[in-house]
Amino acid sequence: IHNNHLETLFGVWFKYCEQNPMAKIRTLVTYLELCNRREADLPIIPKGFTLRQIENIDIDQYKALYNKIGKRYYWVSRIKMGDEKLRQIIHNANNKIYFFFEGTKAIGYFEINSKNHPRSVEISFIGLVEEAIGQGLGSMLTRYAIHHAWAEKPGRILIQTCTLDHKRALPLYQKLGFVAYNRNVSEFTTLD
Repeated sequence: IHNNHLETLFGVWFKYCEQNPMAKIRTLVTYLELCNRREADLPIIPKGFTLRQIENIDIDQYKALYNKIGKRYYWVSRIKMGDEKLRQIIHNANNKIYFFFEGTKAIGYFEINSKNHPRSVEISFIGLVEEAIGQGLGSMLTRYAIHHAWAEKPGRILIQTCTLDHKRALPLYQKLGFVAYNRNVSEFTTLD
């Protein structure tokens, strides 16, 4: 099924969920893998922007950016879990979080989880705030996430996306060499 067709099918859910905040949503999840490292130059980070690994991140700072980026895409898993469980995940040595800043303002991030290392590492979250989209920063941020994931020396890099994510996510991942290895329909309850 073509991604544009899926957007149409699931578009009805978006409108329903806006009117029914505790609605159940179904989405098609695509699981992708990158098995071959491509040698490529990293794009230059534009002047005024920085990418920085954040260790022992403050949980409220993490949740604020996660929610600011993910709310429009129905990212709810990290918001629903309790603070202690979230702290165990984001402060785990196998989990690395990189914030992308414009000046001093965090406008994006990615998270790399290496719990299944050396077999694989996963780019578990990646995104930009809405006002940063459309400037080529998403492609750049994804390339840096891939670069940092390969630095862990895995057998492959995993990433997933769904029909609720930005419409350019799946084509971008495929352009960068990721190949789908599984798809399934997932259902979850939205936040109120």
